Amino acid sequence: MWRSRLFRRFFTIFFALIALSSLLLFSLFSTRLETLVTQQVRQRLQSVAVMTAVHVQHIYPNLSDESFYKELRQMQSALKVRIRIYNSQKKLIVDSESEIIPDQALSQEAQNFLAVTGLGTSTETSKEFGKDLILYKNQIGNADDPQGYVLSSLPSSSYETDLETAQRLILTIIITTSIIAILVTYLLVSRIVRSLEMLKTGAERVTEGIFDQELNVESRDELESLADSFNQMSSQLKNRIARLNDQKLDIQEGSERLRTVLGAMIEGVIAVDENQRILFANRAALNIFEINNRDYINRQLVEAVRHPGVLDVVDEVLHRRRLLSVEIEIPRKDIVLSVIASRLPGEPASGVVMVFHDMTELRRLENVRREFVSNVSHELKTPLASIQAYTDTLLEGGLEDSSINRKFLERIDEQAERLHMLIVDVIKIAQVESGQEMFDMKAINLNDIAYESVQDHQAIAESKQITLHVIPADEAEPVMVHADTDGLRTIFDNLLDNALKYTLERGRVEVRWTVDNNRVFLSISDTGLGIPPEHLGRIFERFYRVDKARSREMGGTGLGLSIVKHLAQVFGGSIQVESVQGEGTIFTVELLRA
Repeated sequence: MWRSRLFRRFFTIFFALIALSSLLLFSLFSTRLETLVTQQVRQRLQSVAVMTAVHVQHIYPNLSDESFYKELRQMQSALKVRIRIYNSQKKLIVDSESEIIPDQALSQEAQNFLAVTGLGTSTETSKEFGKDLILYKNQIGNADDPQGYVLSSLPSSSYETDLETAQRLILTIIITTSIIAILVTYLLVSRIVRSLEMLKTGAERVTEGIFDQELNVESRDELESLADSFNQMSSQLKNRIARLNDQKLDIQEGSERLRTVLGAMIEGVIAVDENQRILFANRAALNIFEINNRDYINRQLVEAVRHPGVLDVVDEVLHRRRLLSVEIEIPRKDIVLSVIASRLPGEPASGVVMVFHDMTELRRLENVRREFVSNVSHELKTPLASIQAYTDTLLEGGLEDSSINRKFLERIDEQAERLHMLIVDVIKIAQVESGQEMFDMKAINLNDIAYESVQDHQAIAESKQITLHVIPADEAEPVMVHADTDGLRTIFDNLLDNALKYTLERGRVEVRWTVDNNRVFLSISDTGLGIPPEHLGRIFERFYRVDKARSREMGGTGLGLSIVKHLAQVFGGSIQVESVQGEGTIFTVELLRA
């Protein structure tokens, strides 16, 4: 218990108070006792002197009577008081302690004391009266003309022993009481401090998160009430913390789910606080702005996203508008972003959350759509204009002219056929790109499709004296590919059409295929005009022609290679081209082996 500073402090204070109180009580009682004893002694001396003076007055001057002396001796023996009688000349005539009266003169000090008129007491140390005596004087007879004096005296030592005995008794009582008080104080302070220590230990356990405890303070006072209140508080804290932990788990799970959802979004999401410090950014946003995904939290937005448009959006939403939707361009990455920014809850706003959607592909598709519509309109306008011109000529009289009517009708038929092919190709590529074309994907014998397509184009090749040759991977073993029959036939037909169109007479067109593991490579090569290098990167675009006038003259629509590219991609493959101007071109289609 002495290890407790609180106990030492309380016990020291109470011990000091008890000790000081004991000293004060002993001092007060001793002083009072000494005063009472002195008063009693003087009262006794006074009584003895008065009684003796009254008695002496009746028998004076016959004081030498033996019976009177005997009475004085008995009185001294009973009251322990010495009695001396002096005549008016201050001469001792009777002494209760001695029958023989010495004949000696009084000192001046004794004479002065006896000469004082009236009654009185004094403490004398003279030779005549003895040392350390308490004296009392009383006149015999009339005070103005006394017949003598009675002097009663008592040694100081006679009552000092009793006084010391009484003082020792008082001191013993006070010391005993103080010891009992100290013991009681020790027990009370120990009990209080022990209860407080228990409360302190309980509070420390609560701070450590230990709530399964109950304090039992054996005290029917405020400490017990405090312990009960503490137990109730501990129980309530346990329940509240349990609820908070459940809520925390729910919030964490919700936060994790939200982070997972936001992380899986293809749209970029960035949240910043009111000071434009980054609170959250998903992976898409990190990739868009090339932010280091380790140390972006609490960084300033201007440090991570070095784009003035984004910073302007945040500033606008924080200070002026609650919701903003704009598009910004990132020239460095050549992308277009749609930004939707809104305030986080709070007034003033506690931050801004921004959602970035990559609009680059959409804008590209819009441009492609516009170009497609423009090209289709242009391609449709040319044959329609020709048909209308020939028709008007025939209607205005050319129909009766046998030299031109058949020729014009043939031209109208050609343009109608061209218009039909264009419409078919447009529908075909639209279906392939939109996914509306229903392909029957299965294992197909590439050999059969290749020979059938070559056979269908053999007549055109012979008319131009072009050698059309097939080089299979292995004539004995069929090569199976994963594709659609009509789609694969379209790839062969379009590539063979192009090869025969742009190959001069007595040229050569070869169809071959090779197998490499699970891939099949189909190549169609020609010895035609070839493609200039600056056009190689665009020949698969819709309506793109290397030589527009020659292409139209040969009946091309500009959609054949684009259709081939999209079909190859649908079949899980690709197409490449190699060409040397004036020497020929090789188209290679990669397909999946079945």
